[in-house]
Amino acid sequence: EEGQRVKVGDTVIEFDLPLLEEKAKSTLTPVVISNMDEIKELLKLSGSVTVGETPVIRIKK
Repeated sequence: EEGQRVKVGDTVIEFDLPLLEEKAKSTLTPVVISNMDEIKELLKLSGSVTVGETPVIRIKK
């Protein structure tokens, strides 16, 4: 929702992964940033992650 703030641990998407793996061509999930005009730097992180702990993107405004 526009204007909504997301905090660490907030659920931003839910889906049935086994169903997607069975039916979809890919399970890749896009991340959409709707206010890129406010972003100075976007760093895509890589490596192993822990749910609710490890960031996948670092953004500087």
